Amino acid sequence: MLLRATKNKKAEKSEKPPLQLPEILDDLQKNPLFKGVRHLLEFEADDWITRDDVHVGLKQLEDRGLSFDLQVTLKFMVDHLAVPNIKEKQMSPWKEEIAELAKFKNVYCKLSGLETSHDWNNWKEEDFKPYVDHVINCFGIDRCMFATNWPVCLLAKASYARVFAIINNLLPDLSEEEKLKIYRNNAKDFYNLDI
Repeated sequence: MLLRATKNKKAEKSEKPPLQLPEILDDLQKNPLFKGVRHLLEFEADDWITRDDVHVGLKQLEDRGLSFDLQVTLKFMVDHLAVPNIKEKQMSPWKEEIAELAKFKNVYCKLSGLETSHDWNNWKEEDFKPYVDHVINCFGIDRCMFATNWPVCLLAKASYARVFAIINNLLPDLSEEEKLKIYRNNAKDFYNLDI
């Protein structure tokens, strides 16, 4: 189903004004089985996702707690482990949502932003372990990569070197080949870097 907050050509010919996205969603949400929208990109221009009206429409879906499916082969990166609530040591619903995201083989995850997802002045390295372990278990070594979130990590008194050490300490059982993937090769492949 394609939903657009634009005028319908048939509606232009009638006396009734065309329905706008909020009205369409109001109507669809009367059905308890309606949970989200699926959009086929082959019917759109290449720059469709960059349009302001599309961003407004996606925000309306987000505000209503609806999902949005894209049928694409484009690679996606989840930054900062999708920002779990580490400060409150909360695993759900983050844990379940990460597992769902990881089912899509074109979605990858950065091991980053841990320190700033916590109390900036009161974090401990071991607080991050269950979150990193879960992401590695869900995405696998081939779809995870290290990132520092520098300079934002400095807000949590974590230098570039400290952030690197934290991730390294949380992955003690990885082979040298697996660490090379996390720290270099996965980013090289994902971003098509010539290094």
